[in-house]
Amino acid sequence: MNNIASIILTNSSGSTTDIAVASTAVVYTKALPLKYIDSFGLFIKATSDGVVNAKVELEQSYKKPAAEGVADANWVTPEGGNIILTTTDENAHVVTISDMKVMPFFRLKITGLGSNDVSMTISLILGIAENL
Repeated sequence: MNNIASIILTNSSGSTTDIAVASTAVVYTKALPLKYIDSFGLFIKATSDGVVNAKVELEQSYKKPAAEGVADANWVTPEGGNIILTTTDENAHVVTISDMKVMPFFRLKITGLGSNDVSMTISLILGIAENL
């Protein structure tokens, strides 16, 4: 049986507000388990008082991070397909995440690039199809 659901991805502290990515900051979403999930889509929308310039990358691991919100040597981007989207606008984007490897946990890494404004925030909503 398939179930379609949406999950608002949160920052590492679990806040459901848009995720702040000031200037060239690196921010991670809270890690989530992949149990029963078959297919993924991601809604991405950035807002800013100035320039938007950021990339969203997928990271996966075989275990939960030692600490949420920071780089972890056991968390890596999949070979050959780690950048989900680079955005320079405030339009809504929907992308398919097709390069999911068989690892039990995933999170997103958002990096502000070059001219990204200090006010930039990003909304990330994961669409999933679960096989129950």
